Amino acid sequence: MPEQERDEDGVALAAAWTDLSAPGSSGVLVAVTHAFVVGSFVREVLGAPPAAWMQLPIANASITDLRARETGEWSVAGVSDVGHLRDL
Repeated sequence: MPEQERDEDGVALAAAWTDLSAPGSSGVLVAVTHAFVVGSFVREVLGAPPAAWMQLPIANASITDLRARETGEWSVAGVSDVGHLRDL
């Protein structure tokens, strides 16, 4: 990976989560992204240690559901769901 694209401390991913989860956002956001980004966002919601995202097994083409509560807090409604995929 080129050095200018590295985010070793997760600063850019944390900033992305802050932007996406800002209070006052309305509607539904669907993000199609890589597993490590999903893991990082789940880690942010859970308030887990920085390296925790590496321990989350996120399957290819899976769905992760993060929801904002009325209080403004976020919750994890589902992680790495592959129920929509058919067996090949």
